[in-house]
Amino acid sequence: MTDSRYAELQSRRDARLREVEAELERRQREVEALRRVRDALARRESREAAEARAGASPWFEEILAKVWTTF
Repeated sequence: MTDSRYAELQSRRDARLREVEAELERRQREVEALRRVRDALARRESREAAEARAGASPWFEEILAKVWTTF
């Protein structure tokens, strides 16, 4: 293999490596964002479950108020 061909292959390999590294970083940011969304949803669900157990659900309170004022 000639030196120029070897240099060309190295250059192409390095360029591809940079592309793959950039894609990896993008996907890692995406995964982290999805984890934050998952955690926020879990906190919300947990909070709503705790409120429901305590009878402090905003939805339940609204329905209860409508029932009491209707009759």
